[in-house]
Amino acid sequence: MKISKNLLLFNFIIINICSYEILFSNILIYESNVSAPLILLILGITIFLFIVIYPNIYHKLFNKIENNIILKIFFLLYLVIIITYSFSFVTFILKNWFYHKTPFIFILLFLLISVSIISKNKLFIIYNSFITGIILICFNLLPIFNSIPRNYSFINDLKLSFDYKYFFLLFTFVDSLILLFYSNNLNEKLSKKCILISFGLIIIFSFLMLVENYLFLIPDVFINTVNPGFLKYQIYFVNYLIDNIDVILIINIIFFCFSKLSIYLNMFKTLFNTRNKKTFNYLTNIVLFLLSLVFYSLIFTNKLILNDLSLPLTIILSLVFIISLFCKKEVNNEVL
Repeated sequence: MKISKNLLLFNFIIINICSYEILFSNILIYESNVSAPLILLILGITIFLFIVIYPNIYHKLFNKIENNIILKIFFLLYLVIIITYSFSFVTFILKNWFYHKTPFIFILLFLLISVSIISKNKLFIIYNSFITGIILICFNLLPIFNSIPRNYSFINDLKLSFDYKYFFLLFTFVDSLILLFYSNNLNEKLSKKCILISFGLIIIFSFLMLVENYLFLIPDVFINTVNPGFLKYQIYFVNYLIDNIDVILIINIIFFCFSKLSIYLNMFKTLFNTRNKKTFNYLTNIVLFLLSLVFYSLIFTNKLILNDLSLPLTIILSLVFIISLFCKKEVNNEVL
């Protein structure tokens, strides 16, 4: 069954905006509390230019990865790291923000089992993300009615301090292109124009959601904060609608798990060829669970663990895209 081009592009935009909100905005703010919005724009523009230059082979890319052992190893390694870290990070947030008395292992198991079930069918992921994405948009519009006056003085405090480590955060933007690996299942090929417009929207709205943190707090507040990207959810107050809208954070987290993490897991199991092998599939889930536990323990001791991994992750994804250019063998069969 083919997927509509517009449906995929809608998911491409919504899922990635949510990914920056849940996972990547904290990384950027951690790296530099005064430069995060500018860093986001610069890195976003860099990948925008990369898309302009990179050949339009998105509809073949996943098949190239599937049929090239080097690409497959690199991409599987990336997926293992990002999947297990994401599960552990989301568990950490849910445990410490909302469910203090619930053992974190129960939360992690619930997430892993739920996402594993959803990830079995790529079409279900796409259509589910479309429906829940509309709900996500509606809830994230609530802050427009926020009763707390916004302070735009942070604009004067923004400054760009160059640091070579910022380039290691490029993986957060290259990661955005992963959803395009489903392009070989579209009823028509994606044009580069559509991708550029969609990615431009991702940059703009991710920038606005990140800047939203600075409308209420001065940059210095973020320095010693565990999750600076989520502080805004603690201070939102919407008159006559809802007192505390950190419920939006839960909605965003759930959407992130059931969309982006499901996509990660679907691709991982497809490449690892476990989807139709029950025993091997169970073993894979157990390994992912154990690795998630390892990351969970590391998050407690080192809140910047993903920042530390940003260099190898950037290198891995860069190699996947660069090596794909030299894969001459055309693959016509659909893998996904």
